[in-house]
Amino acid sequence: MSAPNLPPRGDSISPDGENLPPRADNSPPRKDNLSPRAPVFISPRESERSDNLSADGEKRFPRADNLPPSASPRGSECNAAGPRDVCASTFLREGERLDDLQHSGFKLIQRADAFRFGTDSVLLADFAAPKPRDRAVDLGAGTGAIATLMAAHCPGVTVDLVELQPEIADMARRSVALNGLTDRLHVHAMDMREAWRALGAERFTLAVCNPPYGRDGGGLLSRSETVRLARHEGGLAPDDVARSAGKLLCAGGKLCVVYPAFRALEMMDAMQAHRLAPKRIRTVHGVAGRAPRFVLIDAVKDGRPGLHWLEPLNLREPDGAFSAEWRRIYRVVD
Repeated sequence: MSAPNLPPRGDSISPDGENLPPRADNSPPRKDNLSPRAPVFISPRESERSDNLSADGEKRFPRADNLPPSASPRGSECNAAGPRDVCASTFLREGERLDDLQHSGFKLIQRADAFRFGTDSVLLADFAAPKPRDRAVDLGAGTGAIATLMAAHCPGVTVDLVELQPEIADMARRSVALNGLTDRLHVHAMDMREAWRALGAERFTLAVCNPPYGRDGGGLLSRSETVRLARHEGGLAPDDVARSAGKLLCAGGKLCVVYPAFRALEMMDAMQAHRLAPKRIRTVHGVAGRAPRFVLIDAVKDGRPGLHWLEPLNLREPDGAFSAEWRRIYRVVD
């Protein structure tokens, strides 16, 4: 949810599907562009970009420069959105920043030298389409972007966030508290492969995962350990994601993932190996007519065979304008 003239998550995609440099003016959206039915949207700032893919499919390290004013390490502004009215500096630690999701007043604690969420996370939160009575689990939750967006989209859903790195899980936990969501979002610092032991087997109706994209040895290692674990498998392969979800989901439960298009078959093979039948797939393109960059896939535990190909998601029109579907997902109105 951004003003129409801004790129999603700081990633500008040209009509040929290639990335363009981010805009230099991070001016805030004009309120008179928003309708009463769509009062909020997700901020696509450069600081939140994480979905660029290099030739080998790895997520590129996001730039730490050219940060907007909200990126001050300690943050002195208070969150006065809604009933929370708490001072952001109470929740921030050295080197951290507070990014405004611009949805329901929610904010997210992030760090410039760590992995930050991007367009792929926004697309997955929309694709998962949680229902009010769903009990969801976010595998590899990072700082909690997907879970927070699902909570914003569906006020009745509850989500358990599973994150391997304790320091990232701590940021997610503080974001949850800042947003007043402690009764609905629960953060666990643990390996997703062991999550079923702590959270219980076959207790969830929905699982979401935005796993590492790069194969081990498939590219240059990242400059920080936190980003390396987010970008490269590091022992976490599609089979691990599918096995973890298969243990956590009840019969009829659904796993939703976003993954590089060229590795889609690996993910679907892993799903089928763990009683997860791929049911829907949607390709994501920079522009129509170009090869897809990502795929959104969901699979149903113990589901019957039958794969449904959804309409491709094109982020831009041939003239470079954002597509109607992009505008729907980002809740942008004229």
